[in-house]
Amino acid sequence: MRNAVLALALAAFAVRLGANPIDVSNQPSVAVRTGETIEFHLGIWNYAAQARGANFSSLFPSRLDLLLSLAFPPSSLPAEEQQRYHFEASVASLDRSISVAVAPVRFELGYRDSETYTGPFWGLSSSVSLNPALSEQLFRQQALEPWSDAAVFRLRVTGAPVEIGIPGYPVRDTLAVSLIGSSGSGPDTVHLRVGAVPGTVYTATPEPETAALILAGCLLLAIISFFRRSAIR
Repeated sequence: MRNAVLALALAAFAVRLGANPIDVSNQPSVAVRTGETIEFHLGIWNYAAQARGANFSSLFPSRLDLLLSLAFPPSSLPAEEQQRYHFEASVASLDRSISVAVAPVRFELGYRDSETYTGPFWGLSSSVSLNPALSEQLFRQQALEPWSDAAVFRLRVTGAPVEIGIPGYPVRDTLAVSLIGSSGSGPDTVHLRVGAVPGTVYTATPEPETAALILAGCLLLAIISFFRRSAIR
């Protein structure tokens, strides 16, 4: 029995060891493989400052519109090809205690006009609506402090691998998040739309050799435990 418990503990440790967060914020692009997750930290303090100045009843956004730039040439992703790609997305609090699903995630052909890149690009787009209570719980009061992170956008690749990036921009700038809210009613309604402040971006790279060795040890312990129980009987 003790060996079985030890095997389970080592298996859990192997799973945790199998993914080390890597800061990819300043890389020109990043490949995210099947089963991997990329996390974008976001700040909303600039939205809160404008909402406070406009006397909004809530300093937290009620909707998020998201667009993530992919490193696909504009002509390389026909509709039938898009069916190979699947994703799970969410927006979570910094401590991960609250998580809101973001769905559906769709392919969208966008356009960017800047000094480093002008032209179309493929992106992943989605949006999520939040009621006032959930928005405040998700972002928390400390998110109102200037230059502080407020939440994390998490994208897990469950289909074919993808590459995230756009020419001339670091990975931290590939995700555009519009923070949207309003105050008042009828003709007196005031609308606010502000871009979230980009933060650090992390991805996880598996360590197959180390994890495989530990999992092999777990299997060996489980086998030993099985034969010992059989011998006792």
